[in-house]
Parts: sequence; C-alpha cells; structure tokens
Amino acid sequence: MLSNIIAVVLNLVLNYILIFGNFGLPALGVKGAAIATVISRFIACLIVVLYAHLSKKYTFVNAIFKRFFPKKETIVYIFKNSYILLINEIMWSLGMTLLNYCFSKSGNEAYTAVNITSTFSNLFGLVGTSVGTGMAVLLGQQLGSKKFVEAKEDSYRYISFALFIGIVVGTLMFILRNTVPQLYDF
Repeated sequence: MLSNIIAVVLNLVLNYILIFGNFGLPALGVKGAAIATVISRFIACLIVVLYAHLSKKYTFVNAIFKRFFPKKETIVYIFKNSYILLINEIMWSLGMTLLNYCFSKSGNEAYTAVNITSTFSNLFGLVGTSVGTGMAVLLGQQLGSKKFVEAKEDSYRYISFALFIGIVVGTLMFILRNTVPQLYDF
C-alpha cells in the first residue's frame, strides 16, 4: 500500500512537470503522462521487490529468486497441458485485432459505437469472468484435495449458477441497452 501511495504521489508530480512542461522541461502532453505513469509504476514495483527481498519477514522470497526458472520437464509438462488454450487465446486476440482494424476503417461513427458497446459489454463481462474464476478456484481446491465426488457434484451446481448469472446479466444488458449510450457525448 505504501508503494502505491508513493507511486500515485510521484505520478501526480511527474504529470505536473512532464505534461505542462514545468521546471524548464518541455511540455510533452499525453507522452508526458505516459512517461510519468511508467516511471511511477516502475518505482512502486522496485519498492515492493526490494522490501520483500531485504525484509527478514519474507524468507520465502529468497527461494523464489533461487528457483526463478523452472526445470525443462516442468516447462514441457505445462506446455503439453496448455497449448490448446494458448492457441485459442492467440486466435481470439488476432480475431479481435482484425475486428477492431475493420471497424477503424469504417469511419468515426462505427468506431465510436464499437468503443461504447465494448465498454458496456466489458463491464458486464467482468461479472462472468469473476464468477468463473471463483468457481475454478473452488473446484481446484476440491480436486487438489482429491475430493472428486464432491467436485463433480458441485460442478453441476456451479454450472447452474453460472447459467443463472448469465441470464441475469443478459437481461440487465437488454434493459440498459438504450440507457448506456445516452451517457456518452457524441
């Protein structure tokens, strides 16, 4: 928390200096804001890493640095069990990139509409992602404890709950479909 407070204050000061060109530096505008954010985030990360590494409280951190790179067998095992998901994510990312490219060529009105709808759908999509992650953690704990029967029984309950959440979120999106675009100034 302290590192984040330092980062926010540093970001504010650097924004003041770099965006508007104070203290004899050139005004960089948006580039200055980006530079300030990167510097402040880097400092926050550095504070956390140094504190964790130098503190006597967190002795497990030293073991992390000693075993930072996994064994070759571990990498092969992970890749064998996740390459399908990796291919899926790459294809999805390429598809979204191509879709955004096509919309950007369709003019400002189309691109504005896409940005508004994606913000709207991402807001509601967070609910589904959060529920899915929570269920994965709960099932993972049961499977890790070798409680396979309970995990299978609970998985059906989780699927039903996820379906219910999907219906609720979809209904809310349908109800708010005309209200949300009016929040934006075109």
